[in-house]
Amino acid sequence: MKIEDDYYKDLVIEFGPLLEEAIRLEMQMGNTIAILDAKDKGVKTRDSGLKVTAKDLKNFKKKLELNIKDVTEDMSKRITNAILDNTAQRGSIRDLTKQISQIFKEDSPEHYNYKNRFKTIATTESTSILNISARNKAVSLGATKKYLMGVNDKRQGEDSKIALAKYGDEDKAIGINEPFVYRAGKKEYNYMLPPNRPNDREIVLYTFESSN
Repeated sequence: MKIEDDYYKDLVIEFGPLLEEAIRLEMQMGNTIAILDAKDKGVKTRDSGLKVTAKDLKNFKKKLELNIKDVTEDMSKRITNAILDNTAQRGSIRDLTKQISQIFKEDSPEHYNYKNRFKTIATTESTSILNISARNKAVSLGATKKYLMGVNDKRQGEDSKIALAKYGDEDKAIGINEPFVYRAGKKEYNYMLPPNRPNDREIVLYTFESSN
């Protein structure tokens, strides 16, 4: 556990300030999107979108740090299993070194793609932060309904296509406190804000009574 804890601590110390700054930028972007969208729909406001609450910042940073710890714990388990296997087979230090090195070699079947895990965490949590901050701002501006806007490209999932077909237009907006609900294959999705899965990139836009 000591190796794992030290490794996690070093990661947080090294990347903590960058995470915090990234969170601030995403929160500000979410606020700005909500304000610009509201103004386009006829809402009169002088809000600049520069407010970021210390509480939200702390919560988002804590969540990201927990995600980082999950990745390092997964990596630690793989290394521990390699040590246990080597011990059970009475392997040499050279055998153990080779076995552990396979975890970090990108062309190895045993490779643990921690870089991809970190990328997934970054993109997914980035979308989450943007959507939550945008919702908070939209509510403060008087939003009453919400709908989805997605990215239509080769990375778009089939479930996202179904979600956008049902909720992807202002005319298909639902109450701001209602969940997005739909079925994709055998799975039913039910969530208040995206992302509802890793790599989901949909964002939420809002409607206002003043726009009717």
